[in-house]
Amino acid sequence: MTREMHDDERIFNDMAGKISKEDLLKVRNVTLAWADALDKLGESTNIRIVFLACMNTIGTMGPAYCRLAAANLMLRAKDYHED
Repeated sequence: MTREMHDDERIFNDMAGKISKEDLLKVRNVTLAWADALDKLGESTNIRIVFLACMNTIGTMGPAYCRLAAANLMLRAKDYHED
């Protein structure tokens, strides 16, 4: 996943636009696999572990992905604040 590095412009362009049904299905499958893995860890799994795993995964992808995640998470936080 992290072997091939691209420039920020390509990353932003690849992430822009609508999400296909195929991609949504893949996201669902990854999320279900992650949930299964967390279940196997048992009681020691908590939101801190999930958060650290997310941050670690995004961090390994490179600076453009970190910036994308930060921007999207700030928007999500604003949405929560407005509710």
